[in-house]
Amino acid sequence: MKQCSKCGEQKPLDQFPRLSRNKDGRHSRCLVCRRAENLEHYHRNKTKTNPERNKKRRDTKYERGYALKRRYGITPEQYDALAAKQNNLCAICEQPERQSDPRYGTLLELAVDHCHETGHIRGLLCSACNTAIGKFNDDPDTIRAAIAYLERQKPPAETGG
Repeated sequence: MKQCSKCGEQKPLDQFPRLSRNKDGRHSRCLVCRRAENLEHYHRNKTKTNPERNKKRRDTKYERGYALKRRYGITPEQYDALAAKQNNLCAICEQPERQSDPRYGTLLELAVDHCHETGHIRGLLCSACNTAIGKFNDDPDTIRAAIAYLERQKPPAETGG
């Protein structure tokens, strides 16, 4: 048991954040008091942030270029060329992206489909097709088995009459 220096309550040690420089290895204020302090500090200082850094973070062009380079090793220009080659349509279903980004309410771009082992870029896919391939672990045999299953489950063709 330990007494919080802020609220004065006696609480078990697991109710205090770890702090190695203290003798007992725990902070002097309990988790509840620390969270309240952190929240108060955030609200007090949120307008003092560096506007240039925040502007860069909100710049979706910057974010897009950074993400494409980091994840797939391509530039936005290379992505745009690939999209133009596919007429901005999914390489599988040949439909445009239909899913929107929940953060901004804008339409998502086609996802970069790539081999997870080699990093080779195969094409651009809509979210639905990209997710479907991912669920099948990029395994052609599993996808063929799914196709065979669907073919077997087809209802017989209706006869006209």
